[in-house]
Formats: sequence, structure tokens, C-alpha cells
Amino acid sequence: MEGILRWILRLEEQLDRDEKVSTNDLKHVKEQFQQHEDFMISLTKDQNKIGHVLEDGNRLLTSSDIQLRTQEENEIKEQMKILNRRWESLRSKSLERQSL
Repeated sequence: MEGILRWILRLEEQLDRDEKVSTNDLKHVKEQFQQHEDFMISLTKDQNKIGHVLEDGNRLLTSSDIQLRTQEENEIKEQMKILNRRWESLRSKSLERQSL
């Protein structure tokens, strides 16, 4: 799960680094729009990865085959909350940028 959180952080940084929309040059605006569209498409495709990680976390928490200590269970729950919160934040920022 930590790997996927680092991946989301890289996407957030990429989105933050992206140049603000310029209204002076139509060609440049179109290029920016296309780049952001590509970014949005990749987010949509990658949403399944997030879902799978969260499902795996739930399986760990509910499996009768695996005995987790309370601390491990709490860590998994916390990481799942963080993952979900960061993913939703990234999607929200991306949608906000798209509407500018």
C-alpha cells in the first residue's frame, strides 16, 4: 500500500507542476487541455488499481485464515483511509483543474 501512496504523491506533484492555463495563446491552451485530458484518462484507468488495493486490505481485515494483531489491523485501516483520502483529493484537484 505504501507503494501506491507514493505513486499517488507523484501524480499529485505532477498535477501541481503543470503549468497554469494560459489564455493568451489558443494553440498552447489546446495543448494544455490535451495533456490534462490524457492525465484524466490515465486516472480513470488507474482507478481499478486503487479499488484492488482497498479490496486486498478488506480481505486481510476479514479473513479467518489470517490472524492480525490489533495494531496491525489498525495500521491497515489507517493506510486504507489515507489511500482513499489521497485518491479522492487527487481526483478532485484534477477535476477542478479541468473546469478552469
